[in-house]
Amino acid sequence: MTETRRRPPWLVRINYRMRVLSFGMAFVAAVLHSHSKSNLAVVWVMLALVFLVYPHVQYWRVRRAANAVRAEMSNLLVDSLLLGVSIAALGFPLWIAFSAVTGALTNNATNKGWRGVADNTLALAAGALAWVAIMGFHFSPETDAITTAFCMVSLGWYLLTMSNLGFTRNRQLRLTRETLRQRENELLGANEALVRNLHEIEGLQRNLRQTDIVHSRLSDQANRDSLTHLYNRRYLDSSLMQALLRCKRAEQPLALIMVDIDHFKKIGSSSISL
Repeated sequence: MTETRRRPPWLVRINYRMRVLSFGMAFVAAVLHSHSKSNLAVVWVMLALVFLVYPHVQYWRVRRAANAVRAEMSNLLVDSLLLGVSIAALGFPLWIAFSAVTGALTNNATNKGWRGVADNTLALAAGALAWVAIMGFHFSPETDAITTAFCMVSLGWYLLTMSNLGFTRNRQLRLTRETLRQRENELLGANEALVRNLHEIEGLQRNLRQTDIVHSRLSDQANRDSLTHLYNRRYLDSSLMQALLRCKRAEQPLALIMVDIDHFKKIGSSSISL
């Protein structure tokens, strides 16, 4: 249920609005052109279905499609096919045919480029030929002044609206690119700051290692005798205290051996001279 109610893409929404308005205007043009002519009832039923019902059916179908944009691209072909049928059914009136074909091909060029123009030209021709093959050929190109004026105004409005939609979309894309460029610059600045911080951290680490080395040397000098370089009384006191604490925690005995060497300074002096 959630899938069927999702918001359709921008392209689908815009094409739906333009299809409803343009097909509605095409229906008005058909009414103005044929109000004084005795057309078959099947023609009027077909025109009402194509121009008034079809846009909503297509939008309903696209909203439930797995790929809405691809389904909308196929809709453009169906639009041209039905327009070809409708133009043939009306007898190929010049201004109605010109307005419908120009609008359809402009929309396809905007959405699919020159390939879309070629495909939909074939679809228009196929729709017209299908009607002629079934219902026969009827050619009535003349349109009265009111119908002609309405087609001119409608076609001009449609082309201006398409141009404005393209301008609006391009402006949105330009703003998006500028925003992305700004974010990229901010990211580059943050990256440079991070590199500087890493260099500073590396320098601090080097200084810390050097400090540790100096501290270790000073500690070693403080715990060793300057003459013999053997551990002194200060080291004995700290080491003995640590050993006592470990034995106390482990509840184990501690043995201490003390050796007294006579004339130790002479031994130390001779070891240094060696």
